[in-house]
Amino acid sequence: KDQRTLSALEEARKVLQEEVDEVKAQLADQRSAALNAASQATTLRGEKQVFDQLVREATERMEKNQQREELLSEQVVVMRKRFARLATRHRYGGDNASTEP
Repeated sequence: KDQRTLSALEEARKVLQEEVDEVKAQLADQRSAALNAASQATTLRGEKQVFDQLVREATERMEKNQQREELLSEQVVVMRKRFARLATRHRYGGDNASTEP
């Protein structure tokens, strides 16, 4: 009877050890996955910072270019008005067109 009990205990110990080994393996896998996720999160944060900086720089360039375009548009309007005045003076005023600043 003692032999059967010892044999049953030994078998139960083996089953429990297998379960403990399986749990340890799962924990190791989870720990590895958590470390990988943390590493990926760090990488993604760095990439997001670079992306955000690029967006800020592109936005600044677009705003500067828009301001420059507006200035150039205003200059075109002024030049057209001057040209029209000069053309009118030349047509009706003869040499008076040369006195335009």
